[in-house]
Parts: sequence; C-alpha cells; structure tokens
Amino acid sequence: MNNLQKLPQTNHSNCLSVFVDISKDYLDYTIGWESGNTPAKANRIDYRVNTVQQWISELIAEHQLSSGEQLEFVCEPTGGLQHKLLLVARHNAARVRYVDTERMYNARMITYGNSEKTDEKDPGAMRNLYLIGRHRPAVSRDVLHQTVRSISQEYEELSQQAIRARNKIHGLLGYVFVDYNKSANFTFSRSGQALAKEFSFCPQYILQAGYQEFARRLKSQVSRIRRTILQQIWAMAERSVAITDTDFPDPRLDYMVTLYEQWIGLEARKSELKERLHAYGELYQEQGLMPVNLPPKVTPWMLVRVIAETGSLDGFKHIRQLWAYLGLKLARRQSGKYKGHSKITKKGSSLARKLLFQICLPLVKKGAWLHSAYKRQNPKGKRGGKGIRAMTSMMRKFVKIMLAMHQSGDCFHVSRLGCCESQYNPEMTHH
Repeated sequence: MNNLQKLPQTNHSNCLSVFVDISKDYLDYTIGWESGNTPAKANRIDYRVNTVQQWISELIAEHQLSSGEQLEFVCEPTGGLQHKLLLVARHNAARVRYVDTERMYNARMITYGNSEKTDEKDPGAMRNLYLIGRHRPAVSRDVLHQTVRSISQEYEELSQQAIRARNKIHGLLGYVFVDYNKSANFTFSRSGQALAKEFSFCPQYILQAGYQEFARRLKSQVSRIRRTILQQIWAMAERSVAITDTDFPDPRLDYMVTLYEQWIGLEARKSELKERLHAYGELYQEQGLMPVNLPPKVTPWMLVRVIAETGSLDGFKHIRQLWAYLGLKLARRQSGKYKGHSKITKKGSSLARKLLFQICLPLVKKGAWLHSAYKRQNPKGKRGGKGIRAMTSMMRKFVKIMLAMHQSGDCFHVSRLGCCESQYNPEMTHH
C-alpha cells in the first residue's frame, strides 16, 4: 500500500522543492509535489559545478520563479558530498534542507512497500519525509567551522599514519634488534628517540661504541636516564649479536630508521595542529560557540573538533536531534521471544563519535565525574558488549550535558550531576 497519497499534497514552504539524492558523480532528483499512487520517476544530471549551476538557472526559468530564494533543495547529509550542492545553491540564494538519514529506510518502506535501495527511489522517500516534517535546515559551516574541520581531519589522518608507522617499527625491531624487549612506552619516549638518533636501535653499533661511550652519548641526550636502563639495553645488545653471530647490521635497518624519522615528523606536525586546535577552542569559547567552563578533564582542543563536525549547536533545539545527527540514537530489534540489545544507529559522522569516545574514556575512570554513572551501567566492569553499551550511554550523557550548558549558559557543577532540581536547590519547597 502506498501511504504517500494519504499525506497532504501541498507545499507549506511557498518554495519549489527539489528532492535530491547525491552520489559522487551524479544527482537524482524529483521536483515538486505531484499527486498519484506512485511518486514521479527521478531524473539524473552530472554532479559538476557548471552542470548544477545551469540546472538551477533552468529550474528558475521553467517554473517562473522570481529568484533563487523561491527554490529549495532537500537532501541527505551524506558524508560531505552535499557540500558542492550547498555552495552552488547558496550562490543562487536557494535554500538547502536535510532530511533525517536514520528514517530513510522506513520512508522507503512506506513509500514503495519494500526496502529496495536505489538512487532513483530515494528522492521519493525524501519527499515523504519532508511532508511529515522530518527535516531541518542544512548545517551552516562558515569559514571558521571549515578551517577547524580541515585541521581536525588532518590531525586524524596523521594519527592513523603514526599508528601504522609504529606498528611497522615494532615488527622490524624483531629482526634488527633480536633480543629487544622494551615496551612501546620506552621505544617512543625521549630515551627511545635518543637510542634511535645515536645508535639506530642497532646492537652492533652499540657494542662497537663500547659501554662507556654508549652511556655517555645517551646521557647527553637524556640526562636523567637511569643506569639500570642503560645496563639492560647493553645486555640485550650483547645477546642479540651473539644470537645473530654477525658484526653487520640487518639489511632492514635503513628502512626502520626511515620509518622512525617519519614517525617523529608526524608527531611534530600533530603537536603543531594540536596547538592550533587549542587556540581555535578558546576562540569558540569567546564567540559563544562552545561552553566556557568545561567539565574536568575535558579539553577545548578535543571538544572543538566535535563541534566542527556538527556545526553550531544553535541548530539543534532538542537533544534527540543532536543524537540523531551524531548517530547516537538507540535502536532495538524485538520479534516474539527474541529481544535484541539496544544499539546506536551509527549514522552521521564516524569521526565525531570516535572523538566523543576519546573524550569520555578518561571521564569514566575511577575518581572521574562520570565513573559512578558508568559503574551503574556496567557494574562488573566487563570489556565486551556491555562495556561498549555503557560507554555509548556515557557519550549520550556527555552530549546532553554539553548541549544543556550551551543553551543555558550555565557552568558545570559536579554536585548537580545525577540529582533532581529540588535536591540541588534546597530553597525549593515540596508540596
């Protein structure tokens, strides 16, 4: 059954609405509010700036619109692909609205009677969502938001590259320095960097220098390095050379040294970006885009990355809208005797959810202000599915607190967390 015909067939926005499904190379679109048992078939154009610009001009002329202000595009916020359409539309004074990505599956079921996913059918499902009011204005990312978002994404890419470099270095150390058994905390610490700079983690180079020279050179780099550490490294070098039975370094040494130098460069660049993000975080606080008095252990440079992904929090009137945008809304499957667990929908920005997880991780540790709430969700401290669900609950709670602080302008008070207003305000009377 097609329920679309039961919905009002009028456009309440006084605009020509165009429903667009966006992909990398083309746009599928349906225009207006045609009545009938089945939605109109979608048309397709190439997704290029000049093509979209010409298409908008044709729409204005064909439908006798006075200006682009009478034109409205409705689409999904699909991973940044909508940015090109957003810019061209604004250049022509047209508006862009987003439909709720989480409801697109159900909208297809209602509109077409099945769950088939095709680009040609998605505009009709978007029209159905628009008619029942499941839409909102497109998130406005000005130059400031775009700059912070670019820096944040570069920082994330550098972090991934640094992790891959560290993993490769660990693998190569087993061949270059056979008996090396120090942890990663030492390998990539100041002492480890000194060992890489002076001796390239090569046991042959260490023994050739002699113990006194080896100790002197490392102490010149790290003055407070302990003598026991020096003795341990020297002993590992002796055992490694004895096992390999050669005075020549492993041929993979040069590659490992190059990787280590790359890792140092990546970390230096990350430090620069971190300082810039911290400065932008303070700027966001000055402009009222982010709460000023943040909760303990919440740093501005991390929170500003989340807000750069969501845009201004003023665009979210209710916490459920923000949860839906971040993909933190809960979904549960139940049929007969089967009862599934509540899980987040995972729509929206995966980077924003990752950042929220990293922010909340130190907040649930013992002594932190979210620890008691986390223990109620995960009393036995399980690391499996229940621990992940408990962390998801804490992420939702943290986002709710941040939005409330932004909307009210109040400071964060740990004593108010988890108690009702009457308990927090003893002057209130009970009747």
